[in-house]
Parts: sequence; structure tokens; C-alpha cells
Amino acid sequence: MAWLETLPHWPDGTAAWLVTHGEVSFERLAEATAHEPLAGPDPAQPPVLWPNAIPVSTALRTGPRSVLLALGRRRGSLARLRDDPRVALAVIGPGVAFTARGLAAVTADPLPYAERVAAVTIAVARIQDHAQPTFAIDDGPRWHWTDEDARQADVATRAALRTLAQRA
Repeated sequence: MAWLETLPHWPDGTAAWLVTHGEVSFERLAEATAHEPLAGPDPAQPPVLWPNAIPVSTALRTGPRSVLLALGRRRGSLARLRDDPRVALAVIGPGVAFTARGLAAVTADPLPYAERVAAVTIAVARIQDHAQPTFAIDDGPRWHWTDEDARQADVATRAALRTLAQRA
């Protein structure tokens, strides 16, 4: 396993995966279906901690060991990281493949000029390099907004994050 001292740079808009941890509530267990077994074979068992990964498109490198990103203010991931700040951010894009592990903190809720989201800063403790001499990452997931309002909101969110990062 290889470790990096500083975060690599990645292109703006690169898809990343934020992993948070949190308890699955009894109410959520009751909502589980046969296609979504959250508690294992015995739903009467007490809740357990589950990792939860979501794609994020706004991750911005703000320093050698710092990332700023935006999360919807009603996101379960935002609630989970408030309760347990330990997170991982996996980034796979052109020439980069790594996982940054660290502690997340809500920096602005709401994010000024993008009030539908909260800004989250990750203070990165460890950076695992997934690069191997036997392969190269040519590209990450290719994606685009299919809704013009969502695309414009994303542009505004990125601009607001950059403004916040410059003030810090």
C-alpha cells in the first residue's frame, strides 16, 4: 500500500465518492425490504454502523491536505458526518486514483450564494495512492447534468466554494 504526503490535483468536476459512517435507525430498519437487507437475517437486532458512499461533483482541493465540498442541506451524509466526522473521499480521474481519509467539519451552513447546500471541509490525515505501475487511469466517470437548472446551480456552488476557500 502506497501513501502520499499531499493530495494530488484533479480536474474541476471530477466525480468523487464521499464515504460517511452512521447508525441505521430502527425506523430505517422497518423500511428495509427483501431487496435491501440492512440488518442481516434478524431485523430485530440493534442498529449497526454502516458505511454510506455517495457521489459528489464539487470536491475542491484547497491545500496539501484539505478538501472543500458541498452537500445538500438535507443529505443523510451531512447528518452522519455531523455525528461522526470520520470520512473518506475516493477520487478517480485522469491520472489520479486515491482515497483521502480525514475528519470533516461543516464550514458554512448554508453556503453563501448557494443556500441549498452546506460547505464541508475535510482535514485529510492519510492519503492512500491507488496508482499502480501496471495500469493508468485515463479518465474517470464521464457525466453531465441533464437539467439546465441543476447545471447552473452546480456552477454557482463551485463559484461559492472557491470564494469561501479564498477567504480561509
